[in-house]
Amino acid sequence: MFISPDSYVQAPDFTQSFNRYSYCLNNPLVYTDPDGEFFWIIPNIGWSKSGGLSIGISMVFGVPGLLTYQVGGGYNFKSNEAYGYAGATFAFNTASLSYSSSGGWSTGYTAGASVYSGLPVSTNFLTIGATYNISHGGWGGNVSAWFVDQSGWTFNPSVSAMVLPEQTTNFIRKGRFINNDKMLSKFVAASDYQGALDYFGFEGTYRPKKGAGADYVKGTDYYGSTDPTTGNIYYGNFAFSSFDNLYSTYVKESYTQKNAINGTVAINEEYANDPNLRNMRYYPEEAKGFKYAFERTGLFYRTKINNFNQANAYWIGSYGEPLMTKRWWHFIYKIPRKW
Repeated sequence: MFISPDSYVQAPDFTQSFNRYSYCLNNPLVYTDPDGEFFWIIPNIGWSKSGGLSIGISMVFGVPGLLTYQVGGGYNFKSNEAYGYAGATFAFNTASLSYSSSGGWSTGYTAGASVYSGLPVSTNFLTIGATYNISHGGWGGNVSAWFVDQSGWTFNPSVSAMVLPEQTTNFIRKGRFINNDKMLSKFVAASDYQGALDYFGFEGTYRPKKGAGADYVKGTDYYGSTDPTTGNIYYGNFAFSSFDNLYSTYVKESYTQKNAINGTVAINEEYANDPNLRNMRYYPEEAKGFKYAFERTGLFYRTKINNFNQANAYWIGSYGEPLMTKRWWHFIYKIPRKW
């Protein structure tokens, strides 16, 4: 529970949203929402072989790709009818309840790259699922684009694409139909760096120059740093050069923040005890942090920070050998995810 109220109802279909003093699904020990504005508006357009063209819009509450609640609706041009739905997604597994005038009430389960996975383009070729029509008692399911019901198997490929989710969300939240880079530039132009962190929900504090404690190089520009004892995250000016750089800084530093809170920050004791090498004692933690960020570059696919090379550089500095070799399948880390 918090002493300051949320500024608006985030998800009208979720009763906990009406408690203005309760954040993060009433579970702040697991989730963080520093600004209390933990939602996205996602318009989308879809097509399927049997259903034709449709458009829709969803309000998503939570952490897309991890845990979300969503409510929305749309219109199908082929059947000339509107539909509505509500659902929850956990780690690419979605349970939903939907209604349409012709089909009535239905419930379903989908695993894979659905529209709620955070991918800008999704397709049923990468899903498996099952449905049950509550109103009429029918059932069905799919394995990739092949569907089965009481009448047998059919091939029904579909694709769905997000349409300007950044712009739509920023318009709803701030009245400006612009992408995240342009929204960030508005804060930077006004020198409101902390306001940018709060607006985008990145936990931490703006500190333009390193200078807290003898372990920092005083007066230098930087991307981000985390106090290894308190877990406080600090952001330098470099982080605000683009939204992706700000996001990647947050993700990398959040790894160390979690370890600091748990008391598991990785250090090299030999370096820690040698005055000439003390600046290298957190190399193991930095290497693991950059590896953690590298494996999530799809969240900030335009970042200028080469996390793979930085991870290896720190790993070599700590252990004298590379962390890993770049493999062809690492492209999966760079598949963009937007919400």
